[in-house]
Amino acid sequence: MSEDIKQKIKKRIEMLRNLETTVEDENNEDKQDFDVPCSWSNLKNDEYAPAYITTPKVPAGVYEIGWNSNMGTYTLRKQPFKTDELYHLPSPEITDILKDIENF
Repeated sequence: MSEDIKQKIKKRIEMLRNLETTVEDENNEDKQDFDVPCSWSNLKNDEYAPAYITTPKVPAGVYEIGWNSNMGTYTLRKQPFKTDELYHLPSPEITDILKDIENF
């Protein structure tokens, strides 16, 4: 077995051992390590994969979809959004659109 494969196996074992640790206070994000899996994802055919801290929904904002090569998956990255450049026009159409956006 090559050294590269051995190192990958060691890293995977270490990652799986870290899954055994629990986060003392889930509401205190300062104590959570977002780089370490903390639970398991349920896959097809009774397979499970390490999973990271989850959130019920993505917070409102402007996001860019990008490839995360470290994770091997697409991710959302929040982008800056300058609201001082928005104009609120007092037309019924704009008001309806803004209400729809707020409700979304």
